[in-house]
Amino acid sequence: MTGTTNVIFRRLFESASRAILTIFGVIIATFFILHIVPGDPVLMILGEHASSQAVATLRETLGLDRSLWTQFIAFLSGIIQHADAGHSLVYRIPSSELVLSRLPVTGTLVLLSTLLTVAIVCVFAIIAAVNEEKTADHLIRTLSTLGASMPVFWVAIILILVFSINLRWFPVGGMGRHGFINSLILPAITAAIVTAPMLIRSLRTQLLEVLNADFVNMLRISGLSTPRIMVRHVLPNAAIPALILLGINISGMIGGSIILERVFALPGIGSLLFDAIAKRDFPLIQTIALFSAAGVVVVSFITDITVRLLDPRTRLEK
Repeated sequence: MTGTTNVIFRRLFESASRAILTIFGVIIATFFILHIVPGDPVLMILGEHASSQAVATLRETLGLDRSLWTQFIAFLSGIIQHADAGHSLVYRIPSSELVLSRLPVTGTLVLLSTLLTVAIVCVFAIIAAVNEEKTADHLIRTLSTLGASMPVFWVAIILILVFSINLRWFPVGGMGRHGFINSLILPAITAAIVTAPMLIRSLRTQLLEVLNADFVNMLRISGLSTPRIMVRHVLPNAAIPALILLGINISGMIGGSIILERVFALPGIGSLLFDAIAKRDFPLIQTIALFSAAGVVVVSFITDITVRLLDPRTRLEK
């Protein structure tokens, strides 16, 4: 137990420095959103025909009338004190309040998508590996290739037509009277269908390598059942590359939720980002970018720790 704890704390220390650098880089990049966009951000928000008084007022509100260094210090202070980049220009409330109010929808969607993806990947990869070069293996590999080539919005539309409009199993979109979880099942299935194919192929390849290892043959000779060997010995040793790829895909889900949330009309962070971009609400855009970056850092850290614990070399270190 002590060895495992030491590993966790060591990985925590190693990952913390990378996380701090990543967050600081995102803060700098987010700050410069207002300064790298072509043209005057104030005129982008108000329009070319805005009065000079309105332009001056908004420029003062955004702090663009101050020096660049003063703006950055104020921006950094707002992040440290309030965890946001300022009040939303459209909603007139702290941007962090808006993001936190939408976070349960996006967070639950990412969690459900991850659980479904893991279930699909484990089942199909194991079936394909156990039935190498047989009909089941060829069918799963073909479906994986097709799934990897399908865009998420197309899969979403097909699932809506089949399961929402024709079968009426799930709502077409929105939250409303349909229930929180029920409204997220179909979007989660969509994300899982798009995410799973690459992971299935990766895990299948690793499973085949481990299944052909000498220690697996010794386990079979010793009389252990195939399911026990697969779950207790083969899967943990083969899962590391697929787990790393899963962490990358979860990070992509956090940033790419805008498509799913728009198609299914979900009031999550992705929809909020879409509206903020359309309305040129730069403080809200900056705050969403910061929260998304924090989510990616957390996912990367959890993935790093999990991979380290599954790595056989960790047991040698202990």
